[in-house]
Amino acid sequence: GHGTHMAGIVAASRTFTSPGIAPDASLVSVRVLDQNGSSRVSTVVLGLEWVIAHKASLGIRVVVMALGAPAAGSYREDPLAAAVELAWRSGLVVVTAAGNQGPGAGTVETPGIDPLVLTVGASDDNGTPTPADDVLPIWSSVGPTPDGLAKPDLVAPGRKIVSVRVQGSTLDVQSPTHVEGPSTIRFSGTSQATAVAGGAAALLLQQRPDLNPDETKALLVQGARPVAGANAAAQGAGLLDVRRSLAAPRPHVRGQHLPPANGLIRALRPLLTDQLGDDLLDADQVRSDQIRWDQIRWDQIRWDQIRWDQIRWDQIRWDQIRWDQIRWDQIRWDQVRWDQIRWDAIIWD
Repeated sequence: GHGTHMAGIVAASRTFTSPGIAPDASLVSVRVLDQNGSSRVSTVVLGLEWVIAHKASLGIRVVVMALGAPAAGSYREDPLAAAVELAWRSGLVVVTAAGNQGPGAGTVETPGIDPLVLTVGASDDNGTPTPADDVLPIWSSVGPTPDGLAKPDLVAPGRKIVSVRVQGSTLDVQSPTHVEGPSTIRFSGTSQATAVAGGAAALLLQQRPDLNPDETKALLVQGARPVAGANAAAQGAGLLDVRRSLAAPRPHVRGQHLPPANGLIRALRPLLTDQLGDDLLDADQVRSDQIRWDQIRWDQIRWDQIRWDQIRWDQIRWDQIRWDQIRWDQIRWDQVRWDQIRWDAIIWD
């Protein structure tokens, strides 16, 4: 039910009760979570690898990641950050949820802590079409990241969002009071906000297919409008305004030259030796602007040979991947299996 709800926000048809942001977009579903919304980081990484490998044949341009895990350290030692950087550098716009762990500072989740991706917090439109009364819900996660970076990048509507309902699904059964009609249901969270922003990215790429990920992100961030009275660390550039972004000229983006995640360099080492030499040891020796990303043959990456076990897995709570709507304080920790999270209760907004 969660993935279908996201899909409807992005691209439900114009004739549906609640049309999507980009109704002409095509969707590719890659399942990395089970029906209870749990997974492992390694499974999410494999899903991203599949998307990168098939992006050309399936025409994939945007990846919407409405999931998150607690950020235990720097993005440079985070396997999810390495995976989303792989996707970004391959030409995919990655849109990630900030998380629902607010209002405390430093609560943005991974992979939203990575500097490359577009990280989205939630806004509450108070049920009106005007943004004048918009506020930020208390649960939307707040920056900065463990590296001191400002995140989220912007906010988008994420409270009481109506989208496609799957009758009899886990979320449908657990949330009877949220049902709006036979085919619609409402939920809240930065997951929903991420789907809205993902649809906006799709509209930009439909309008200007030659935009790269950095340019797409810049247009969305620069087009955002500040939410009056809202915490700057929670709203980033402000509320998404896709009309402003669509009307804006192509931005002059020099690229984002922060150090890449160590896992990214480890994964690409076989393809980077011609550019950087055989003595490449780790990402501390590399800046992103040293790499000619357009010359990497992404289809030559041997995913089965990437040593993901060389990444410092202890830096992330891999066992806590989840939908960002889940309130983990409701988990019966004595019942947790490290390879499979289960919970007793979910608190829905």
